[in-house]
Amino acid sequence: MAAPAGLLTKSLSAVLFGRTLLGSLLRPTYVEPCRGMAARKGTREKARKKKVKVEIQKVAFDPLSQREKKNKMVFKPKMVDDYWRFVPEDDVYAQRFFRQKSITFEQAVLQHRETHHPTMYNRPDSLLRLRVELDMHGEKKTRFVGKLVGLVDTPHPFDQEVKRTIVVFTNDTTARNKVLEAGAHLVGGSELIKGIQSGDVTLRNADFVIASPDIMSELAPLRGIFKTKFPHQRNGSITDDVLDATRKFMYGIEYEVEKDDREPEFGWLECSIGKLDMPVEQLKANMMALIQDLNSKSPPKKNEPLIWRLYLLCPPGFEKFKLDLFDILGIKERGVVKEEVEEKAPPKSEDDDEAVAARQ
Repeated sequence: MAAPAGLLTKSLSAVLFGRTLLGSLLRPTYVEPCRGMAARKGTREKARKKKVKVEIQKVAFDPLSQREKKNKMVFKPKMVDDYWRFVPEDDVYAQRFFRQKSITFEQAVLQHRETHHPTMYNRPDSLLRLRVELDMHGEKKTRFVGKLVGLVDTPHPFDQEVKRTIVVFTNDTTARNKVLEAGAHLVGGSELIKGIQSGDVTLRNADFVIASPDIMSELAPLRGIFKTKFPHQRNGSITDDVLDATRKFMYGIEYEVEKDDREPEFGWLECSIGKLDMPVEQLKANMMALIQDLNSKSPPKKNEPLIWRLYLLCPPGFEKFKLDLFDILGIKERGVVKEEVEEKAPPKSEDDDEAVAARQ
């Protein structure tokens, strides 16, 4: 029996085009990738960062950033008197709760010798150091003393354990050998100047330069080489007695006052004044020479003394003894003066308190 023509055409078209229900269920589906929108901005940046190598840049020193760190720190003023604290009555006490005692120079030296005895530190020949705290106020409260730098001729020389290179220019042939024996590194006259100009003689790390007045005209071309160390009459490096100047610069006490950025009225210095095993009289003489040199640089119309406090130290020990200013300089500490003024002041009566309250 022949099939209808319509059924044959439908089955043929289904076989050709695969549109039967069973074929559509068994045939897998394919999805073609199609992107009609741009990628996100964050994705592009991540891809660029992966391609680019990250170079670590060194940060240079910035004083402003260091200044910010200092400003964040707790500020403790250094020019503070402790006269308001109680005077200790016992031999053993917590020093931070009581007033620090002031002792004489001789007592401080003896106490340092006890701690540096061979049975303790075993350093009987240690350097004895003096710490000087200064009041940098000038003639007015708003003005302050400038930078103080100097070199003091010590009455009793000692080994400071510091190497100093000294160059001496003089035409006096008799004084050259004596200057070399005194410790000068290089001594010469016109021939030495010519050797430096030609490059045959090299001067490296010369600490002090001394010259006699008769050779200064020939020494003028070397001003660019020596710069700030060029001889000058103000520091005594131009003199006829080059031997005495060599001893001064070789064994003298060199100091430089440091100032606090946040407290401009406060300054301090610390330098050696002798060996611990030296006689006490010689140590005190060296200390007084340093103090006199500092007082000579104080402004003439300054109301208060330049020296604020004195401490005596002796490494490697940590002990720091406060010296009595009245015993050394004949002046009283400001805290003691304030205390005496408060004791002499008449006591306040109740009527005065009532009058003040009424005014308010």
